[in-house]
Amino acid sequence: MSIISRKLINKLPVHVIHQKIIPYTYMTQSKELLADIRDFGLSREQVFRVYSTFFRFDEIDEDDDDWKHWILNNLDIFMNRHAPYYTGKYDCEKFTDILGRNFILRNETTQKKVKYMNFLEKNTYPGLYENNLLDVVPCEYYWNRSFNFIWGLLTISEREQFIQNSFDESQAETF
Repeated sequence: MSIISRKLINKLPVHVIHQKIIPYTYMTQSKELLADIRDFGLSREQVFRVYSTFFRFDEIDEDDDDWKHWILNNLDIFMNRHAPYYTGKYDCEKFTDILGRNFILRNETTQKKVKYMNFLEKNTYPGLYENNLLDVVPCEYYWNRSFNFIWGLLTISEREQFIQNSFDESQAETF
């Protein structure tokens, strides 16, 4: 624990620590939530392996991150019933159902959910929104934020289905 954190904790009233913080640390989490948390990390690494192996098109450049474009695009297609999100066409039911799993977006209108996705996409690929098609390099911070946001909203079975679909697609490309 850092010195700053320790100083802040020392300033808290004792009753706040005993009545609010300590009881919270002893609350058990559901097995479903713990399984989802575990699966998030494991499936994330698995999907990165599939995409960085099979969706790499520049075999000379080992640092090529083209697979990152593919993974976000394919997640959009997966959430949006086979239509990339950037087309402006989205399936309200599935797309907004998945976005509605986020506690902040849960009670928001479809328009607000789409606006948040626009925000993520615009910040992930600023070159596209500045009409600079030669500069389609994703901003690393927002790419991670976008991917983790969407990946975290998917259920375990949806993640498995996405990985399986991606693996099947990659195998079809190799034959």
